Amino acid sequence: MLLGLDIGSTALRACALGVDDAQVCLTLFDVENLPQGAVVNGVIVQTAQVIDALRALLTRTIAEDIGVAVTLPHSATRVCVGTLTEHNGHYDIDAAMALIEPQIPDSWGEYHLSISPFHAEDPSRVLIVAAPKAAVLTMQHVVESAGATLVGIDAAPAVGYNLLAHQGLAHQATALVDIGLQESRVLLFHQGLLLSNGVFARGGQDLRESLQRTLNLHMDEAERYKIGGEADGVVPRDVHEQLRVSCETLAEGIWSTLQDLMQSAKLSSLDSIQCIGRGADLSVFYDALAARSGCTVGTPAPLRGLKANTFDYTESYLDAVRGASSFAFGTALPWIR
Repeated sequence: MLLGLDIGSTALRACALGVDDAQVCLTLFDVENLPQGAVVNGVIVQTAQVIDALRALLTRTIAEDIGVAVTLPHSATRVCVGTLTEHNGHYDIDAAMALIEPQIPDSWGEYHLSISPFHAEDPSRVLIVAAPKAAVLTMQHVVESAGATLVGIDAAPAVGYNLLAHQGLAHQATALVDIGLQESRVLLFHQGLLLSNGVFARGGQDLRESLQRTLNLHMDEAERYKIGGEADGVVPRDVHEQLRVSCETLAEGIWSTLQDLMQSAKLSSLDSIQCIGRGADLSVFYDALAARSGCTVGTPAPLRGLKANTFDYTESYLDAVRGASSFAFGTALPWIR
């Protein structure tokens, strides 16, 4: 079994895909929660806790040999798109390093470099990804210690492209916004190319903390309201109003980040903004972002587009995991081709 794995701030998300009658089918989607502080801004802080969580997730599968493809976060990658000449299946490494070297932090030390075609019609157009050697080795250690084999590492922009391509959106002027707990990652695509990417250092945690601070709520109570209200679906008026204000602030920050990226990429308008992630999976946030940007705001549900056993994956289940599924889905997708 080949498993796509997203290591988020609050949980591991795993997705396994297969092909049945030439149609992509969902064979597994699972989530294992992580202790608070185990992963911070995409960086694994408590390795043992992440290994234990991955091992628990893997024990729920029926496969014996499991290969895992993982996503490195923006905080552990530097990415650029460039044009490189290919000779006998190989790209000029020195030329690639010259393109990406200005982005490499001095603190990284040794780093790995990956070069891959990013545009099916133009193999000279490539995605260049650099990652610190320490981050790659940590990821390998986590996967292998949990009892699986690391078969590949993708960068978040490449995974975002896979998702949009499957949704038929990759050739539009589209922003993909991954709203995490502590940060929101923004990818800008046009005509099948990654134009730019960036990070806004706010996410769903800001919504929860605003409820705690303003309304004097306990953390658990504030989180419960943020992710969907009380069991009867009723949210107090003051809670709803504070969420609205906080969502408008988050939407303003994300839109400002997007405007900066659009300006640097010389892109005047967007066809849509596609939001994924669990950090701000709220209709009030999507409404605020649509109002702020003037764009159509979508929430892709890639797992619902797959052939699936309805006994194992009901419509309500696929709706419930939509916000958390996309990066695991995007990581898994290339490994079934």
